Amino acid sequence: GDRAVLASREISTVTARRSFSYSRGQRLRFVFALFVLVAASAYSAVFLLSRVTPALFPGHTLPIPSVLADLPGPVGIVSQPDAQSVFNRRINLVVMGMDKRPYESDLDGRTDSLMVVSIDPVTKQTSVLSIPRDLYVDIHPPQGQPYQDRINASFGVGANYGKSVPAGATQLEKDLKLDFGIQIDYWVWLDIPGVEKLVDALGGIDVVIPPELAVPSWYYTDDDVTNPHVVSFPSGPQHLNGYNAVAFGRYRNDSDLYRMKRQQLVLKTALEKVFANGLLNNPLDLWNAYGSLIKTDIPTGKMPGYALLLEETQGHLNLFSLGDPVNDVPTVTGFTTADGASVLTWNPENVQYWLSQV
Repeated sequence: GDRAVLASREISTVTARRSFSYSRGQRLRFVFALFVLVAASAYSAVFLLSRVTPALFPGHTLPIPSVLADLPGPVGIVSQPDAQSVFNRRINLVVMGMDKRPYESDLDGRTDSLMVVSIDPVTKQTSVLSIPRDLYVDIHPPQGQPYQDRINASFGVGANYGKSVPAGATQLEKDLKLDFGIQIDYWVWLDIPGVEKLVDALGGIDVVIPPELAVPSWYYTDDDVTNPHVVSFPSGPQHLNGYNAVAFGRYRNDSDLYRMKRQQLVLKTALEKVFANGLLNNPLDLWNAYGSLIKTDIPTGKMPGYALLLEETQGHLNLFSLGDPVNDVPTVTGFTTADGASVLTWNPENVQYWLSQV
């Protein structure tokens, strides 16, 4: 009896399998449907990549094969970003170098080194504009009416109100926009120890100091308290470690306007060494190694694209300063406020000229 039941079940299973077997035409239709699904998925992927690529990699587009471009649908009508596209507009970064002492917090100190870095994805040109720390501008606080103070006080106003570095950066971005019309996309914050460590990580830098930027014997310490050194930086080729690179960039006994040019020389030379060592080949690895030394609001997802764009500039920087005259007309002029502060007033026409050059 049991054997008869098992045999009956086996016959039923075989019959069921045969009843659910596909005909040749059905199998062909299934394969065709699968092919269409895969092709549609690939087509959609190309469409999405064509949209995402310019956003993540400024100045770049996804080459679309003509066989896809000729097909009806979204891929064929995707317009590649031109020079006027939002994807290819300039990227403006404000770089804040904090003159912060060891006993101060990240919210203390002032942005004594202030640069706007502007990168053009179309021309692959990078411009750096240095802004004098003593420039007398309108500060637009989070609460209350605008008032005048040095530009290097802007960060502290926002930081003290919002109790954070991003709040200070936001305040500075606001004042740059309202005072000069500069639209900032992202900010970068670093202090003296961070600069020292970054330069040391490069193995130091080799600069060629022009005569006007030479530094005579100077009693210097990086925290104004301990371990002072007598340093000097004569004109000509010089190898600077992190400590000396910062010392060279901080000297301003001759003029703060010369100090800005020293800082630009350090930045330019350091960037050239970054390219020479191929450090931008793996931007995320570079960020993971040294990102703790700086603060920024640049999204991690945008870093590979920005690194590629910076690499395409080949490290060439167009250097500008709001401290430079225009056709022998001074852009900034020394002025003493009613409370005795030494500041710099500025010629609006000259400032607009330098902004147009940047």
